[in-house]
Amino acid sequence: MNRSRERALEIIDVYLKVSKKSTQIHTVKWVKEGWIDYILPQCYTSFDNSTYSFQDLTTWWNKVVEGTDTKLYIGLGAHKPLENGYMYGWSTQKNEALNQLRFLNGLKNVEGICFFSFNAFNEVINTPTNIAYNAFQTIKNNYWVNKVKNPTTKACSYEN
Repeated sequence: MNRSRERALEIIDVYLKVSKKSTQIHTVKWVKEGWIDYILPQCYTSFDNSTYSFQDLTTWWNKVVEGTDTKLYIGLGAHKPLENGYMYGWSTQKNEALNQLRFLNGLKNVEGICFFSFNAFNEVINTPTNIAYNAFQTIKNNYWVNKVKNPTTKACSYEN
């Protein structure tokens, strides 16, 4: 096991030890007990982050929801290419966002993704000089080509 993977597992272990002291922050317990319908962890990192890589973090969450009824949606940091001084993949690798989507497609328990924030996503796709511009354009034009209908529930319904 490489050092970055060991470090990621140490961080996750610390998180679990701290969170077990309180049900208020013990999201793993919420998932395992079936107390929540879905969880959307903010995985605002990148593949090349040596402290906690995107691969390690999302693979771990994929395992957390395994065998439960809790749906897993992954939060991606569209704001990262806009941050000055951010030194990992979002600001240094032009296809980080695209590669993250492709990787998530291979995790069987990931039901979808959510970018934070729409304003950041919109700014990147409208700024040709941003390193992530082409990848975000590919996502917008090649992956998100079908309109999605708003869901209906017993409590309310929405018209498109």
